[in-house]
Amino acid sequence: MIGKKNVQEANIKERYFIIIDEVGELNPIEAVTREERQLKEECQTYMSQIARLGAGLGFRQGG
Repeated sequence: MIGKKNVQEANIKERYFIIIDEVGELNPIEAVTREERQLKEECQTYMSQIARLGAGLGFRQGG
């Protein structure tokens, strides 16, 4: 993929899927403590970054 921005430009047909089971466990509203809420919010932030950056490389996220 040198010189290409994403898998479409590189004409790569193969895709990978990341399946996340029990994603509902990361709902910050259901947190019991402030620390748990913060951890769940951080996890959601990381998952969002992984989805955004990974999409350009052919990785798709599903739950």
